Amino acid sequence: MIGVTGTNGKTSVSHLLAQALDSEARCGVVGTLGAGFPEALEATGYTTPDAVSVQGLLAELKAKGARSVAMEISSHALHQSRVEAVHFDIAVFTNLSRDHFDYHGSFGNYAAAKRRLFQMPDLRCAVLNMDQPFGLELLGSLAGDVDAVGYSADLESAFPERLSGWIRAERILPTARGMEIQLESSWGSGLLQTELMGSFNADNLLAALAVLLYKGWDWSEAIAALASIKTIAGRLERFEGEAGPMVIVDYAHTPDALQKALEVLRGHCQGSLSVVFGCGGDRDRGKRPQMGAVAERLADRVILTDDNPRSEASETIIQQILSGMQQPDMVQVETDRAQAIRLAVESAGTDDLVLIAGKGHERWQEIGDRRIPFDDREQVQRLLGIAAEGQQ
Repeated sequence: MIGVTGTNGKTSVSHLLAQALDSEARCGVVGTLGAGFPEALEATGYTTPDAVSVQGLLAELKAKGARSVAMEISSHALHQSRVEAVHFDIAVFTNLSRDHFDYHGSFGNYAAAKRRLFQMPDLRCAVLNMDQPFGLELLGSLAGDVDAVGYSADLESAFPERLSGWIRAERILPTARGMEIQLESSWGSGLLQTELMGSFNADNLLAALAVLLYKGWDWSEAIAALASIKTIAGRLERFEGEAGPMVIVDYAHTPDALQKALEVLRGHCQGSLSVVFGCGGDRDRGKRPQMGAVAERLADRVILTDDNPRSEASETIIQQILSGMQQPDMVQVETDRAQAIRLAVESAGTDDLVLIAGKGHERWQEIGDRRIPFDDREQVQRLLGIAAEGQQ
């Protein structure tokens, strides 16, 4: 059992591991995209389901031949003891930034919930992001018999002696179709070429590689397995038609995730960079102005729209986002998400790039007490198809 926790990156790391491990022996996955094997996921409605459902899913995966499972572990699940009966062999920490303050109330409470995964009995190894202060905190709090593997993309950082192994990205080079990562580690060195984009995906790959190497994989086999993995649904997922702009659909719904996505995409954009996003209703209100400030600073064009407003008025959410901006009059507002996406895509040039942020893989829009079918990815595919046909 491999548990993955952190504010961002849980889904990507879990699916990188599931796809890589599944090439050797059946590996299941449980998380935001659903539960099952990588090629056949069924929605659960939760990142980490309730305790009874978790046991049922794991039993079902075992009956179907799973030898391992990569599982996303949310802070809610840890706080509510949903995985207390799961015996984790390896726990992975990706990063920690603002999220779920509506539930936890403070950053300290949020961090304390994450820490519980690394205090689980029977844990054999912790894989930790050494570029994060909380990663160093976790390292210092581990039981003496728990191994630790650290990973880093910071050339200046030194790896603590407490670590059993380490991996560092010495160089990350963006390419036209992804990136190249020059790696050094206690296991060896080499080059990883991937279709994934962005320094945060480099971090995700480092975390997955650390798990594979700790489990005894050969260096070259681990690199090859990760290099072959395609983009994960709704995680910087790229769409291009025969004409029109490149459009990226991403789940970024926190200030940190939105900032990282926009910073990455700026390096791949030859023209103008636009972003379409909103903030969820009945959730952490404090992050709304922060996300507005990030979008204004890093994008050339901002279009605000609905993103699961739930019981809140769309206008209230959008005004709170705008409150974090220096020039709110420069922002376009279109609460109908389908129309907002259409506006962004159809007005963009061939060298431009459009980021549709916040929902990623989700296939619904929550308005009031209704859950209405809606898929950013389908909207984009339809629009790019129309644009391509119109140019023929």
